[in-house]
Amino acid sequence: MGRRGFEMACSTGNPQKLPSATDGSAPDSFQVGDRVVVRRLVPLPGRVNYSDVIGIVVSNSVSDITLRRDAAGYPDADLVTIPLDTIHTAKKIPPRPARPVVQ
Repeated sequence: MGRRGFEMACSTGNPQKLPSATDGSAPDSFQVGDRVVVRRLVPLPGRVNYSDVIGIVVSNSVSDITLRRDAAGYPDADLVTIPLDTIHTAKKIPPRPARPVVQ
C-alpha cells in the first residue's frame, strides 16, 4: 500500500494491514538488535489512530515485539511491547547517526 492507500485507510476509518513482506521488513523477520520503526493501531472510540515507535528490538515472539525506544525525546529508553495484531507497518531503519563531539 502506497502513501495514498495509507491516507485513504486513515480517512475512511478502515485500517488495512500490509501483507507479510519477504524483504526483511515484516516484524517476524526482525532480529534482536535491529533498529526499527513500527506504526501501530491505537483504537479510539469512533476513529482510527496510529502511533509510531522507533526502537531497538529486545525480543520478538509469535504474538508481540518488544522495543527499547531509540528516538530523540525519549532519554529514558523505556521498553514498549507491541502486539503483532496491532502493527500496521514496520521496517528496519539505519542506526542513529553519531552526533559530533562539542568541545
